Amino acid sequence: MSDKILESGTVHVQDIQMGKKKMSDVKIANDEVLFIIFYQGRGIINAFGEEIFMSEKEYVMIQGATGRDKISVHAEYPQIMITFTGLSMSETIMRGCLKNQSMKIVSMLINEINEKQFGYIHNCESLINMLLILLHRERNQTSERLTDLERRNYCEKVNSYVQKHYLESPQMEFLANKFGYDGNAQMLRRDFIRYYGTTPAAISKIKKMEEAKRLLATTTYSMKEIAVKLKYKSHTHFGMDFKNNTGMTPAEYRKAIKAKREKQMNTKDYQMNLKDYLAKMC
Repeated sequence: MSDKILESGTVHVQDIQMGKKKMSDVKIANDEVLFIIFYQGRGIINAFGEEIFMSEKEYVMIQGATGRDKISVHAEYPQIMITFTGLSMSETIMRGCLKNQSMKIVSMLINEINEKQFGYIHNCESLINMLLILLHRERNQTSERLTDLERRNYCEKVNSYVQKHYLESPQMEFLANKFGYDGNAQMLRRDFIRYYGTTPAAISKIKKMEEAKRLLATTTYSMKEIAVKLKYKSHTHFGMDFKNNTGMTPAEYRKAIKAKREKQMNTKDYQMNLKDYLAKMC
């Protein structure tokens, strides 16, 4: 989170509302931030092709990326939706949990929005600044309280999760919320690199490429079928990603593996096993 939030009166509210519909669409420019507070109930936010599942006492801040981005909010209960300027985030999407102190400020925000008395927008801006500072402190304090052993244990859990769920390409914000970092994705990223020398996203990509190679070498699935199994948007996207990571197209890789296998089979001392035999017959 940017240090700009520590300055007094930086936030300028563009729009503030209580989402009364079960589904709402909000558009934000690239210099705007959409701040959604789930003070009760559950919901789903769709932003930049990502689905974010939210529950009670959680918040999410979304920085506009290009033009006017549309954010869709599906919620069981009315939630606070604030569009403002004056904050430049280091992450496009930032999320976390509301603590007792921050919930008190949220309650004051709700009263201001519902009553709409004279000067309520100015009061809301002041409350939002207070809330941003408090959330910033809570995130930092949580990270500072973690011992080296706790950091290592959390990173081990993250690594284990990514190894099992690599096809889902879990986002850093999600992992930071799930494994002890209270949404501080930057801190998790730093610690993970410290212990593993790489990022969760890189591990997901390596695992996905390993599975792609296995499917190309041992099955007759088409490129479209493999792309679907690996959860790519299209077989074209899969082909480009595969070539960027291996230097070969999927078809070239499959052809090279087949040629290598046939060469081995022609070697006198080669003992054909059942797996090779079945692969050759495919």
